[in-house]
Amino acid sequence: MATFNLRYDLEQPVALAGLVADSRLTHTSTVKAGEAIAPGQPVGWDNDVLDSDAPMRGVARLETSMEQTDAGVVAYAAGDAVPVVSFGPVWVNVGAAVTAGADAYVTTATGVFTATAGAGTTTAPVGYFETSTTGAGLAVLFVQRQTAVGGA
Repeated sequence: MATFNLRYDLEQPVALAGLVADSRLTHTSTVKAGEAIAPGQPVGWDNDVLDSDAPMRGVARLETSMEQTDAGVVAYAAGDAVPVVSFGPVWVNVGAAVTAGADAYVTTATGVFTATAGAGTTTAPVGYFETSTTGAGLAVLFVQRQTAVGGA
C-alpha cells in the first residue's frame, strides 16, 4: 500500500540512514526480521540483510521511536517487525563518492550502497541516487524494488 510520509517533518534537521528523505509518495511494507537489521540497510526477500546477488526487497526504514542499546547500536532484532521502503526516497550509507542520477547497487559484503557495479555487488541496480557525495557518507537513494536479479 502506498503511503505518504506522515511520521517526519517536511524539512529534516539532519539526515540519518533509513530516514525517508521527504514527503513524496513511498511504498512501505512490514516484514519479520530474520536477523538484526539496522535502519538504512538493504533487505532481501529472505527478510535478512541482503548479502548476495539476490533481488532486494527494499531498505529498512528508521522509526524515530527506536532505542539505542547500551553499546549505542540502533537496529531491529531478529523477529522484530521491520518497515521496509520498496519504492521512494530514503537516506542510505554509501561506501564511496556517488553522483546524483547514477544507478545504485548494493555491496553485498557490507550492506552499503555504491554507484559502481562489479564483483561483490548486485548485478542489477536497486534504484538510483538523488544526491551526490564526495566520499563515504549518506546519500538519498530512490528505491525501486527488484522482482528478479537482472531487472529493477
